[in-house]
Amino acid sequence: MKIKYLIAFFFLHFSIANSFAQKAILNYPFKFEKKTLKEPDNDANFLVDKGLDEIAFVLHDIKKAEYVRADKRMKVISKFTLPVDKTIFNMSHPANKEEFLGGSGLPSTGIFHYLYKTTTYEYRLISNKSEVEYRTETVDFNSSTVSQKEFTKIPDHEKQVVNFTDYGECFLLMADNKTSDLIVYKLGKDGQTIIKKIPFKIPAGKGKNRNSLSEYLNETHLIKDDEEAELETATRSTKLFATADKFIFVINDNATPSHIVNIDKKTFVLTEKFIDHSSLFTGSEKEKVYVNSFFASNKLFSLILNKKNIQMAVYDLQTDKLLKQQDITEENYEKTVAITAVTKKRKGSKEEEEDVDDFKKLLKALTKGTEGLLITKNAAGQYIVTIGTYDRIAVQTGGGGSYRTSIGTVNTGGGTPNGPPNPTGTARTYTNTTYTPGISSYTKENANYYKTTSFKLLLDPTTLNTIKGKIKPTVGDQIKDYMDDKSKKIRKQFAIGDQQYFGYYDKDLELYIIENIPIRK
Repeated sequence: MKIKYLIAFFFLHFSIANSFAQKAILNYPFKFEKKTLKEPDNDANFLVDKGLDEIAFVLHDIKKAEYVRADKRMKVISKFTLPVDKTIFNMSHPANKEEFLGGSGLPSTGIFHYLYKTTTYEYRLISNKSEVEYRTETVDFNSSTVSQKEFTKIPDHEKQVVNFTDYGECFLLMADNKTSDLIVYKLGKDGQTIIKKIPFKIPAGKGKNRNSLSEYLNETHLIKDDEEAELETATRSTKLFATADKFIFVINDNATPSHIVNIDKKTFVLTEKFIDHSSLFTGSEKEKVYVNSFFASNKLFSLILNKKNIQMAVYDLQTDKLLKQQDITEENYEKTVAITAVTKKRKGSKEEEEDVDDFKKLLKALTKGTEGLLITKNAAGQYIVTIGTYDRIAVQTGGGGSYRTSIGTVNTGGGTPNGPPNPTGTARTYTNTTYTPGISSYTKENANYYKTTSFKLLLDPTTLNTIKGKIKPTVGDQIKDYMDDKSKKIRKQFAIGDQQYFGYYDKDLELYIIENIPIRK
C-alpha cells in the first residue's frame, strides 16, 4: 500500500515539476519574510521598457533588497543584495510609503535609475499630516551599490495628469491650474532631471467641471505605440498616445470638435488642431450626439453616435481631410461587420456572453453605456476596429456603490464624462494616472469586473473599406485568462517586445517565477 502511495506521489511530483519547467523561464531563489506578503513591505519592482534591451528588477522585504539584472531572454547577468536600511525601502521609518513610478537607464553602462514617490505620514492627536517627496534610487551593477537623491520638488498646487516610462526615459506630467501650464518632469537615461513648462490652453465653453487644466485632463489614459490597448482605455474622453518623438493628446467632449494636441519630445513645443465632425451629424439639432476618437497611423478614427445612427469617420491628421465615412445601419449591419455584437459581463474568472441579435438593442446598449472605438492591427496590417462600450462593475468594498482603484475609492451612479448615464451597478468614472513598468492594467483586480457590448470591423489599410476575415482574440483577454489563478502573490505582468510575461512569488518553493504567456495571433 505504501509503495502505491509512493509511486502516485512520484508521478504527481514529476508531472507538476515537468509542467512547471515548461512554463517558467526564470526561477529566481528569494525568500520573502513571512510577516506579510502584502505591499509595500514585500514587493517586486520591474524596470522594463522597449527602450531598454535589458531588464532590471528589485525584490525587497522588511530586511533586505536584492537587485537583479537580466537580458531579454531572462538570463541573469548580475545581482547583489543589501540590507533594507541601506536602500530607499528604509524600514527604520515605518511611517514612509514608497510608490514605484518607473525609471530610466543606459543598459550598456550597467546603471539604472528608479523613481519613487515617498509619502511620510505624521499622526497627530488633532489632525494627521502627510508629506510627499519624489526621490530616485540609482542602481549601479558594476559596483554593486545604490544611492538616493531628491528627484525634484513639486509644488502642492500641481496636480498629477499621468506618469509612465517609455523609450528608456521616465515622465511625470503635472497640471498647474494657476498658470494653465502642463509641467513635464523627465528622468533622463543619465539620471538627470529635466523640467519643461508648456502653456496648455483649454478651449472656450467648457463646463464648470472641466474649466481647469487638471479637470480638463482628468481622465487621461496612456496608450503606447507598441502595445495593444483595450476598449476600457478607448472609451475614455482623454487619451495620451506616446510615440518615439511625440506626445499626442486626443480629447473628446461629447459632440464638440476633437481636440488634438501634439507635444514634441525634443523641443517640448505644443501644436494643436480641432477636428469638427458636425457636417456628419444626422437627425434633429436637439438629438444628443456622442463622439469618441482614437489615433493610429497618423489618422484619427472617430465614432459618431446617436440613438438612431452609428458612424465611423477616418481623417488624415496631416491634411485634416476626411478619408472615409462609414454608416452602419440596420440594413447593412450584417454585411459590414466582421464580428457581430455581443454583451459580455466579467466578474473575476466568471464570464457571461450574450449575442445582441437586434440592431435596435445594439443602439440602445451603445448609447446607454460609455462608448468608444479601439484601433488595432493584425499580422496583415489590416485595421481591426472595435466599436462598443466598457463600464466597470462595482465591487463591494464594505459600503454600497463603490469600487477600488489604484488611487482611491470612486462612487458609482450619475453619468459618464463622455456619455449618458451608466447602467445600474457600473462605475461612473475611472481615473488612473499611474502606469508603472511591470504592472499592466490586466493585473488590477478591477480589470476583471466589467460589462461591455461591442462589435468589430475589419478595414483594408489602403482603401479603408470594410472587408471580411478572421480576427485574433485580444491580447488583454488572453492575459487575463492566463492569470486567473488568484492564489499567486506579488503578481507582475509586462511585455518585452512582442512577448508577454507573468511574474509571481511561489512561497512554497521560495522562488520568484517569471513565465512567458503564449499569445495566439
